[in-house]
Amino acid sequence: MIYTATYKDKVADYGRFTGEIESSSMEDAIKKASERGLGEIVTFTKPSNKSSFMGAFRLFSEDADEMTILHEVIYVTYLGLKSGVISADESLSDTGYLHDLVHYFIDSDVESLSEIEDIWVRYLECASRVPGIPREALK
Repeated sequence: MIYTATYKDKVADYGRFTGEIESSSMEDAIKKASERGLGEIVTFTKPSNKSSFMGAFRLFSEDADEMTILHEVIYVTYLGLKSGVISADESLSDTGYLHDLVHYFIDSDVESLSEIEDIWVRYLECASRVPGIPREALK
């Protein structure tokens, strides 16, 4: 089930943001929220079976654009960094998947799918470690 969680950004001085936690129970969702390190509050609304994450297949469909892809990858990376399951080196360094993804988007002459497949494999391996990440984000 997908549980909704809200959190307050530590930098922004306004409102709350919403996230999703996939879990088998409310108790487990609360545990995963704690592990994520955002100070999330799991709402006590009825959980859903549907996630708003697009996932790899839809992110690279003709309907998605580079900013949509970056938005999802950056958010998942943020969750991973906050929860300590993704390192800055594997995501942001000169050989990190997020850094390489930006280079991929900048280089309009890239014709090979092997480069994006390698980037995506590294990203998905890291994303799979994020507590409560909806499975939809990993498809």
